Amino acid sequence: MADENTTENPAEAKASKSSGLDPKLAGALSWLFTPVTSVLFMVLDDTKTDDYVQFHAKQSLYWFVVEIIGYVIASVLAFTVILACVGAFIPLVFLGVRIYGAYKAYQGEKVMLPVIGEMANK
Repeated sequence: MADENTTENPAEAKASKSSGLDPKLAGALSWLFTPVTSVLFMVLDDTKTDDYVQFHAKQSLYWFVVEIIGYVIASVLAFTVILACVGAFIPLVFLGVRIYGAYKAYQGEKVMLPVIGEMANK
């Protein structure tokens, strides 16, 4: 008889045996509470072997690095008139991508962001 936890689709995957955490929920949490949950899910034994959770943990951690770089560049360039006007929308874009990633992870989908999605998939 086949084991029920060996499905390829994370939407059909059962909760982890020892932690009881659904892989879809772990993927969403890694997006919402980065970098803490991303690093945590990358080192925990339950989620370390789950490719779906690892993908979302890595991609959200890479996105966090992109956010930090974006904030640094925006703060340096904030003294220009154009970026001072646009600068208010930069955090909204970062938050929007983070919410979108969490939503798609909870739906059981792997959405690859440009450049960092390929890095996370390795």
